[in-house]
Amino acid sequence: MLIAPTSHAPTRRVQGGAAAQALKHPAAFAPRVLRRFRANQGLLLAGALADHAPLSIVPLLILAAIVLSHWVEQSELLRNVDRYIQWLVPGQSGAIVTELAGFVAPAT
Repeated sequence: MLIAPTSHAPTRRVQGGAAAQALKHPAAFAPRVLRRFRANQGLLLAGALADHAPLSIVPLLILAAIVLSHWVEQSELLRNVDRYIQWLVPGQSGAIVTELAGFVAPAT
């Protein structure tokens, strides 16, 4: 059994149509987004992301400080980390930098 080749190329669906429709009808687009946000439990997902972000940032900060301590003097490194953490978590940078100092302190 032979299958004859087709003369036309296979068609692909391009998602640009959805974007064009959203631009043509923005008043219908916003409620559709909000319905899907609620259906997918968007607030729960956003809360989970906000809750897990510090759990990922803290080990990354420790690793970066350990690596940088090989090239930057420890007191200068901790002073800069303290300044930047003060922007992110006002009032808590002292405790964080004290714990971080234990990781970058030279082993004796």
